[in-house]
Amino acid sequence: MYIRFDFLAYLEIILVRRGCLYFLTAIMTSFTYISVCQAYYDPNDDTFVPFVSSKLYYDSNLLRMSDHANTQALLGKTDTSEFQKTVTAGFNLKKHFNDQQFLVNGNVNQNFFQNFDNLNYTGWDNLAEWDWQATHNLSGKAGYSNAETLSSFNQLNGLFNNLRNDQRYFANAAYMFHPSGRITVGFNRNEGAFDAANRSTSNLTTNAADVHLQYINALRSTLGVRFQITDGQYPQRRLNPISMLDTGFTRYHSTLTWKWDLDARFRLAGYAGYMQQVSNHYSARDFNALVAELSTTWLYSEKLSLEMKATRDVQPTQTLIASFMVSTGVEVIPVWNPTPKISVQLPLKYMHQDYLGEIASNVNAVQQQTNDTGAVGLNLTYTPIPNINVSTILNYESRSSNILLRSYETRNIALTVQAYF
Repeated sequence: MYIRFDFLAYLEIILVRRGCLYFLTAIMTSFTYISVCQAYYDPNDDTFVPFVSSKLYYDSNLLRMSDHANTQALLGKTDTSEFQKTVTAGFNLKKHFNDQQFLVNGNVNQNFFQNFDNLNYTGWDNLAEWDWQATHNLSGKAGYSNAETLSSFNQLNGLFNNLRNDQRYFANAAYMFHPSGRITVGFNRNEGAFDAANRSTSNLTTNAADVHLQYINALRSTLGVRFQITDGQYPQRRLNPISMLDTGFTRYHSTLTWKWDLDARFRLAGYAGYMQQVSNHYSARDFNALVAELSTTWLYSEKLSLEMKATRDVQPTQTLIASFMVSTGVEVIPVWNPTPKISVQLPLKYMHQDYLGEIASNVNAVQQQTNDTGAVGLNLTYTPIPNINVSTILNYESRSSNILLRSYETRNIALTVQAYF
């Protein structure tokens, strides 16, 4: 598996079939990638690939400020556009020892902002992973990742030090107890911390354990049930009976999962289930809701394909008038590959968000937030030679909200050139 991430540009995942079939299962904010048969690692696949990249990025409204906001009073300027330059250097290492595979991916990036130069920062994205194989039927992975990035301003709508560090520890084991049956157990620990002291109350540490039981048919389609329990703690937060912002919670997920390959050209995957979150001290912050995701990939021809995804997700909020946010959305991405060197994508997205859950007794006197966000883009990738990649992204996004200061409109363009050695 080869993963490349260009900050604020795109995430490209290439799954390689080598000796057995692999697949990706994504639920909420974590992912697990496992094999459905004995791993086959060819020592000739050992690689060490250094790379460098340069990116130019323009955003007409980086801070997602509303047209109704007094930007002169809030920022000391009326211009909310930004021109960003990012220089990245890193490497991808893959090494095999017998049936064991080791991955080490690392990069460091320097980011320069022209208009809001106080946002300049040095970021990184590092991963160390061990894909282990104990027997023909028992395999798994363990690893650690660490990333320093500038988080989105979509929910802040203003100038803040939004630099964030995320550390992740993960491990799982998958056992084929029957030719048609597999059980996977996993553990994830995530530590998210903002660099700015005034954002430290949002620092969050979660520990999650899950069990995934799956039926696998002869065509390698799967049907399963997954149970996950998550303990969350805000280490820098103090109890406040006025805001009722709690210091921790317990979250429960129960989902039905599926992946159906009709043939080599069509795949249907997703999950549907129930999520409940219970706060440690303030029951007013408790919530529960249905969650679901349905995604399809259709390869119409060698040059044309279509990706579609519909989601219903739930997240806790940090406001005084709502305890959670329900997001329902759809995404459609037509893909055209006119030649082996050129790929064109036209992503279309729509998302509706409702902030729900009564916190204060006078909540009916306050208007709860509702957002509608739409986006359209054009992504062009050109690979003139195997070790050079050039990508261009054009995107337009607009959010309409019943809270005027939460509405925004933005246009952005990105050009990235990446070289592998």
